[in-house]
Amino acid sequence: MFRGRYGIDDLFMRVLMKLIYILIGSIGILFSACQPEPPEWMTDPGEIIFQGYKSVDSNCSRCHGRDGRGGMDGENIRNALRDLGETEVFEIIKLGKGDDVKGMPPLDGELSPEEIRSVIAYMKKWDSDDSTKTRTDSVATEH
Repeated sequence: MFRGRYGIDDLFMRVLMKLIYILIGSIGILFSACQPEPPEWMTDPGEIIFQGYKSVDSNCSRCHGRDGRGGMDGENIRNALRDLGETEVFEIIKLGKGDDVKGMPPLDGELSPEEIRSVIAYMKKWDSDDSTKTRTDSVATEH
């Protein structure tokens, strides 16, 4: 047992360590609650949701890539509307697809039907003539 010149013993150290843990936990919670704001040029509600600025849980780009071409965890969804149709894509976003481990999670509780439609409207823009170049790429090259 440690005793300093003021009679500090392990009870003080235990209380101090608990306070440090509480402080570290509070800082962690505070940082996890911070949601970044979208860039000023990003005004499309569907793009804001797709890129994860609404919520970390509804960040489509995390798995499907910033332009929908897929990533390590998600498949390429650039042609999803053409291949599956708007209704099927809506249902997949709402109810999820596949199992809990490797599939897409349901976003029913995270996104409203209107927000899902906004994401689909954003995905429709990928069918434009210049769909190989994303808005993010074009804005990045302007600055």
